[in-house]
Amino acid sequence: MKKYYFLCCFFPVLNWQVKPELSFFELDRILRWHLSDKDKSLLKIFKQYVDIKNIKALLENLRLDPRSNLDEKGLDQSFLVGDFFPYLVFDFLKKYTGKEDRITNFASLLSNFLNYQIDNTKSPFLSFYFKMEREIRIVLSALRAKELKKDIVKELFFEDPRDPFINFIFSQKEDESLEVPKEYLQLKELFLKNKENPKHLEIALLKFKFFKNNDEMKKYFFNIDQILGYLANLIIIEDLYFLMQHPKKEVVDKLVI
Repeated sequence: MKKYYFLCCFFPVLNWQVKPELSFFELDRILRWHLSDKDKSLLKIFKQYVDIKNIKALLENLRLDPRSNLDEKGLDQSFLVGDFFPYLVFDFLKKYTGKEDRITNFASLLSNFLNYQIDNTKSPFLSFYFKMEREIRIVLSALRAKELKKDIVKELFFEDPRDPFINFIFSQKEDESLEVPKEYLQLKELFLKNKENPKHLEIALLKFKFFKNNDEMKKYFFNIDQILGYLANLIIIEDLYFLMQHPKKEVVDKLVI
């Protein structure tokens, strides 16, 4: 595995209370100069998660997150040619041909993408990252379903009930409250505390992810996994800074897609 001693030492320290010294776009440009071809492919996979979420933004005529591989024209070209994305994206587009159907069933695409990357990625950090993103969405969906007196199984219709994590959640479908795995006890507390305020909940969730990423990054030194972890936290810091600098701006409730 290639080591990036100078590059990793160059990264400014990230603090969720301060605007980052180096933007995502500046760092992304630097990485394209220094990463090996193999590691560039991992960077592409990391940013592909943003591409997937941008598909829904495109369907809903919302602003796309520019910290992605593809812009709107690139997404349209990919859909036309049938390349760049894993096969599951094009299976989704073939199965759901109408805009409303694609929006309604988008959770299935997101779930399939995360599961695919967890099983296939060659990066330990990305495996952790996609697993965390998947489980956070499942826990939040289940907590929200309990709060609204909805059927958890129906809300998580696209998840595989044979999966141990899903089975644990589904086993509580008749219970009044939801018990969560110990690593997500804090997430449950944050949800219950901020459930009436989507912006506060979004900020709390970003901080939760930031510290989870930090704990994972302690395992990696001067390699692509450390770099990917830094990028994941840089996105979080940029989003936090934006939310804190725009207290009156409405935030789309995007915690559960």
